[in-house]
Amino acid sequence: MRDFFLPLSSAEIYLRLGMVNVSMQNFFEAQEAIPNYRKSARMTKRLAELNIINEDYDVAKKYLKILSKTLFYKEFAQNKLANIEKFKENKFWASVAANRLTKDFLFSYAEPDQLFGLLFAH
Repeated sequence: MRDFFLPLSSAEIYLRLGMVNVSMQNFFEAQEAIPNYRKSARMTKRLAELNIINEDYDVAKKYLKILSKTLFYKEFAQNKLANIEKFKENKFWASVAANRLTKDFLFSYAEPDQLFGLLFAH
């Protein structure tokens, strides 16, 4: 049975491996698979961060505007909207940006050996 926990946990793993786009896809799937059709502020925050890493600032600003209307992420969103370029100064995000895969490839869940080989070669 698939629910929103499976793509959420695998999204964090792919993020740590440097596969930002695959991680973003899994976070989006997890967001859309929430049973009551609501949106998670935590996942919206992560999607905004991943779009900043991919330098897609227009999409990131849309997510941050949504977050600026929340109780717990309001300050985060307002700080990032004001200083979107300073985001990559964070140690974690700087390492993700430096180690992310930038070449295009076909992602297949059925062939993890090729995926790990690509990561090893990178």
